[in-house]
Parts: sequence; structure tokens; C-alpha cells
Amino acid sequence: MVDLSFPKKCRLLKENDYKAVYEGGRKVKAWPILAYVRPNGLEYSRLGMAVSKKVGHSPRRNRVKRIFRESFRLSRHELPAGYDLILIPLDRARDYTLDEVQRALKRLFA
Repeated sequence: MVDLSFPKKCRLLKENDYKAVYEGGRKVKAWPILAYVRPNGLEYSRLGMAVSKKVGHSPRRNRVKRIFRESFRLSRHELPAGYDLILIPLDRARDYTLDEVQRALKRLFA
């Protein structure tokens, strides 16, 4: 059975982790998201998000973050392990859907 949980160890939480990914990672576009990707040397991948106020007011930003988290949680077992990801929305006016973000995550590693 596939583990679809999203434990705390799978999240980027510290500022230094974010800096390391921004400075040492690759910048990859997979419409409608931009991702910074960096190998982390661990047996699992970790997710971080950067959703600016340009996306909209807080309920809209929080919805985008929920969709990003859920897409990562559901796709984590299909993605290669051992990477840190920071996801950034590219289209400010877009209503992101779970399916399109999941497809974009898979294209990142294709």
C-alpha cells in the first residue's frame, strides 16, 4: 500500500533550507508553476512554497498553497526521491486545479 501522508520531515521549514535551494538549485518551468529543484541527499523529497501577495488576498494564497501541498502529497510516490522543491505560481489570475499541478510536478522530472 502506498503511503500518501505528508509528514513534517517532507516539508522545507527553515530559512537556510530555502536559501540552499534558491542558490544551489535548478530553476525549471512547468506551466503553470516555476520550481527550484535541488538534490538533498535524503531518501525522501521535501516541499517548500513561495506564494507572494501578488497572487491575491490571503484566502486565495492559502488555496494555492493547499493545492500545491495536496498535489505533492498525492504525487510524491511517483516522483523521484531525494530532492528539495520550491514551488512558485506563475499565473497570478489562474485558478489552480489539483490535476494541472500534479501534471506539472510530473513534467518537472520528465
